[in-house]
Amino acid sequence: MTWLVWRQHRTDALFALGALAVFVLVAALTGVHMAGTYHAALHSCAATGSCDSVGDHLFSGDGAIIDLINLTVIVPVLIGVFWGAPLLAREVEQGTHKLIWTQTVTRRRWLAGNVVAILAAATFIGVALTVTVTWWSRTFDLIGHNRFQPGHFDVQGIVPVAYALFGATLGLAAGALLRRTLAALAATVGVMVALRVIVVNYVRPHYVTAVTKLVSLTAASSGVDGSSWPLHTHIVDSKGINVTDNGNLVAAMPNACRRLIGPGRVGVESCLDRYGYRMQIMYQPANRFWTFQVIESGIFVALAVVLVGAAFVLVQRDA
Repeated sequence: MTWLVWRQHRTDALFALGALAVFVLVAALTGVHMAGTYHAALHSCAATGSCDSVGDHLFSGDGAIIDLINLTVIVPVLIGVFWGAPLLAREVEQGTHKLIWTQTVTRRRWLAGNVVAILAAATFIGVALTVTVTWWSRTFDLIGHNRFQPGHFDVQGIVPVAYALFGATLGLAAGALLRRTLAALAATVGVMVALRVIVVNYVRPHYVTAVTKLVSLTAASSGVDGSSWPLHTHIVDSKGINVTDNGNLVAAMPNACRRLIGPGRVGVESCLDRYGYRMQIMYQPANRFWTFQVIESGIFVALAVVLVGAAFVLVQRDA
């Protein structure tokens, strides 16, 4: 059974391995160059004390490779589309699965062989990509970029492996359910994109209760690490009531502060400070990055397990 699966999909596998090898080579060469450029600039700026802005324009000429790294976020979708969805749908659509079943190969064994193959391939691709991208991104992470943002969080750490497994099993289940390759492709893309958007925007920010911090309106800095993930910022009055989200800040101001509104805001902010108004910042600390990685990976791996189970049930019920 293993040999049959390899014979059927060896062209796709060899193409993927070739593309992966090229990507790893490009990332290795550019990663070493960018790290060298950064450390040279750091050494240079140390003499002038201007290292705070060392990363502002350092990589302005590396847009193409940065875009390529960011595009690895679509690899799980491609795995689902080109490997997962056709794996069962094409067999069922063409009727070749029944021929295999008559050659002493049971449905369960046939499906198990396909599942093992695609999970192994997805895991290998996911691990290779995330190791490469996480290593390549170390220079940007040193500069203090927010690793929670999708362009960083979704392509580093361990979540790319979970995404790859989910994409593969989503395509597999879609093929078993719809039995038409094009329909399975469309369903895989639609569900994958929709779920990722929902998780990024509505689920991920709430994995762990956010930290809340009150800061003076006239403070030079919020005191929040630049690598942390700011979720929401607003002004609250002395009772802790939000006075900005409803657009009613001016009406909520004490009369003494309202009279100071004009070209300069410093007087207004100092006045509000005296009346107990503060800037309330809700954020996820940078040290929660790996906690969030584990939580999100667990979600997508659990979904992958459910999808594999669904595929087995659907194939067993196939007439």
